[in-house]
Amino acid sequence: MTAAQPADQRPVLGRFQPNRLLIHYGEVALKGRNRSRFERALRHNLRHRLRAAGLRPEIHQGHQRIWVDLQGLSEAQRQEVLQAAAETPGIVTYQPVHYLAASADRQAMLEQARMLLSDLANRMENAGQGSFAVRVKRADKRFPLPSDQIAARIGQTIIEHSPWQRVDLRRPDQTFHLDIYSDGMYCYGTRHRGLGGLPVGPGGRALTLLSGGIDSPVAAFLMAKRGCRVDFLHFTASPSQQRADADHTVIRLARQLSRYTGHSRLYMVPYDHFDMALHGDQRGHEVVLFRRFVARTGEALAKRLRALALISGDSLGQVASQTMENMVSTSLAVRMPIMRPLVGLDKADIVAIGRRIGTYDISIQPYKDCCALLDHQPRTRTLPSNLEAIEAQLGLDDPALVEATLADAVCLEFAAGRDLKR
Repeated sequence: MTAAQPADQRPVLGRFQPNRLLIHYGEVALKGRNRSRFERALRHNLRHRLRAAGLRPEIHQGHQRIWVDLQGLSEAQRQEVLQAAAETPGIVTYQPVHYLAASADRQAMLEQARMLLSDLANRMENAGQGSFAVRVKRADKRFPLPSDQIAARIGQTIIEHSPWQRVDLRRPDQTFHLDIYSDGMYCYGTRHRGLGGLPVGPGGRALTLLSGGIDSPVAAFLMAKRGCRVDFLHFTASPSQQRADADHTVIRLARQLSRYTGHSRLYMVPYDHFDMALHGDQRGHEVVLFRRFVARTGEALAKRLRALALISGDSLGQVASQTMENMVSTSLAVRMPIMRPLVGLDKADIVAIGRRIGTYDISIQPYKDCCALLDHQPRTRTLPSNLEAIEAQLGLDDPALVEATLADAVCLEFAAGRDLKR
């Protein structure tokens, strides 16, 4: 292969200008007869997210891929499309591509693709820094040349007409791609990783017991990534007052999480009804009694919302109220299942996810949730029978207490990181 020509001797190249966003999904493609349902959900969620940003580009699907038309969009609007793809569960990879429509003259198509990728190689910020490789995916086997020959030709052009000089097919610093399908060619460089998982919706609806801490927002995100529609329930001292505070910790958390859930409702309910019913010396039992009451309130609200489960941020052994015995005691307060997606994760793993989805910095802001108002030394091993006796004595198991709590609920709605209803 020859060295790069001086800039003034290089031929005029085709200009690489992304005109589509190419999206690939993973698990969705394995769904068999139900795959079309998941594909529709993914397209719907992406379209909903873009419309929330005031964008209505065309979205199409074929060959187990989705693509978004970028033509006519400003650079800021294109970045908004990329951000939407990055935050939509179900998307494994996404990349801006220059699409070439299929033509009978395949040789001319290949020549144009070579020029486009060479132009891209020239205009990248890291141009010439390190090694590169060319990957060709020839899904259309009617194309006359094998993939390795096409890759070699493109690589030769890049070396001759760009600062990239070193090829490394095993561990390249930069990879240039050409995907050949029956409908045309897709030229691109960087592949962005999406969230993966499943699109929100087909997994059913669940209600998250949301605190102001680090864990429960991460639990909600993980369940959304498995296809659940997620709403939130939060106990607070003064729902009406905090509703007016747009910077309230829990409101900010719900707003941020809606970037991934698509659309969510936050129900803020008062702690007062439980607090007034709790009297006498119940030290050691207060926290678990409260968690059982939260679960019962959550179950009642979930039924109204037609949700099938509750979501908790419990992680086994992380704090005294999250021992195996105490989690069992909490679960036995309700008939509805309580999902605990963090149960086996280390705190460092939970924090890492929180940082990645933008909830961690919100969660660490000073805020006292209702559990902080209770005994700081809860028992690590509670017996359901003892808790039931205390609840019967104090009236904590009275359905009227739950109804009174929900009667004072304040509801806020969020979609794609924006407020819908306040």
